[in-house]
Amino acid sequence: MGALEGGDISYRDMMDSGNQVYSPVKNFYDGQTILITGATGFMGKILIEKLLRTCYGLKKLIILARPKKGKEIDKRFEEQFSDPLYEKLTRERPNFMEKFWFVSGDIGSLNLGLSKEDYEQICKETTIIFHIAATVRFDEALKLAVNVNVRGTREVVLLAKQCPQLAAFLHVSTAYSNCIIKNIEEKFYDSPMKPEKLINLVDTLDEDTLQKITPILLGEFPNTYAYTKVAAENVIREMAKGLPLAVIRPSIIVGTAKEPIGGWIDNVYGPTGVVVGAGIGLLHSLHCDENEVADIIPVDYVINACLVITYEIAKVHETPNKEKLVLDENGTDTKIVDQDVPIYNYVSSNQKPLLWKDFMRIVQHYGINIPSMLNIWIYALRLNKNYTMHVLYVLFFHFIPAYIVDGISYCMRKKPRLVKAYQKINKFSNVISYFCTQRWYFKTDNVQNMVKNMSPGDEALFECDISGLNWEDFLNTYVRGIRVYLIKDPMETVESAQKRYRILKLGHFTICTVVILSLIRMFMFFIKLTNIF
Repeated sequence: MGALEGGDISYRDMMDSGNQVYSPVKNFYDGQTILITGATGFMGKILIEKLLRTCYGLKKLIILARPKKGKEIDKRFEEQFSDPLYEKLTRERPNFMEKFWFVSGDIGSLNLGLSKEDYEQICKETTIIFHIAATVRFDEALKLAVNVNVRGTREVVLLAKQCPQLAAFLHVSTAYSNCIIKNIEEKFYDSPMKPEKLINLVDTLDEDTLQKITPILLGEFPNTYAYTKVAAENVIREMAKGLPLAVIRPSIIVGTAKEPIGGWIDNVYGPTGVVVGAGIGLLHSLHCDENEVADIIPVDYVINACLVITYEIAKVHETPNKEKLVLDENGTDTKIVDQDVPIYNYVSSNQKPLLWKDFMRIVQHYGINIPSMLNIWIYALRLNKNYTMHVLYVLFFHFIPAYIVDGISYCMRKKPRLVKAYQKINKFSNVISYFCTQRWYFKTDNVQNMVKNMSPGDEALFECDISGLNWEDFLNTYVRGIRVYLIKDPMETVESAQKRYRILKLGHFTICTVVILSLIRMFMFFIKLTNIF
């Protein structure tokens, strides 16, 4: 495991475990029973690790998940904990498995797919809920996106209403749930269709009909993900009144900055897919305005913010009636009103903006120094703001070479692969281009006030102030993490990969020289031909 980790990218002991500090947030989680949806996802894994390692005084973690491929949930999790992500946890808290209660369920089903006995027991014991579960595929079929993102949220809210000991409930949304609006405040916005009506629609219509009408339903929304996430927020808005609840809207989540190891990531969503594709020499063009903001944020910062916000929710809702008193219009009498659900736009663009050109420049700088053995060509990515230019690049640098290579493979009786690969890459790049060619402006008062009110101990244990992030250092770690943890190429192969990269580079410039000389000769030939006639 140490060899895989690469040594230089590991995050070791943020603070000396023997040097205890006072942390109200950490103390809040002592004795809590926490229900987590989406525990097998990217954010869920980091949340579980952080809770078990830092907030080890918690009573129980209730993990709602589906059995998969014939494996029971506990068996799936045992395999998950062999990941380097959990090395520090395993070393410091070797008995952490005792904290788990694994429950078989389905987030997209009525009553969360739980048995009556499990449902009642969860309601009885749960004191905190982290609702993270969502399908994050942008091109997901509408039916599945609605079932998971909208119906799932409704069912979690209904369960929360039956938890007599509930102290806090955090719903994880996205900064782009309202992406058709450019100035996004920390407040709710109307969804195009009422959540219940949307759920009834997907229950009524068949898959083919839904697929046909999806573009009409989406309207200005770029994908089913954003469309269903704003509907999920409206479930919270309409059904969760009186609950100790808040919503966090993180922007584009990428690998860890520090905790528990630097650079850890397990998916190729968003800009990570661009970095991987360009890094191994497959992706040569992206429709992107290089002067727009790359609103990325490390996942460990997001999880720390989630833990602090949840503490803040509980603190605000300590009063038994979970309501507040306000002065009437005369300033004398008081009346009871429902508390607003606080929303936290957790983004980097306000305090630490990073342009796409700087993101790619830094990534290229550090990536070229540690090429992978999986490289099929050199790094040669261009950010094309002009869509027509992007299409020409895709044609000449993606599909024409792909058809030539696949043609050669076919003649050699090998399976053609490159055209299919570029079809997937093209689909992926078209999805991400929406977020690379526009800019959004987020109001972040709630986030900044939260950070301002943190104690020194909480600041140390739950770092989430994005203003202190150094992009140069983080992106160096990010690139190395992608190499080690995502594409599984250990740092020990760097020297061999560098030699291989030099050969690819020589081949690249040789081909470029031949093509340029051939074009010059063709041009001169046509000039002579013109002079003859």
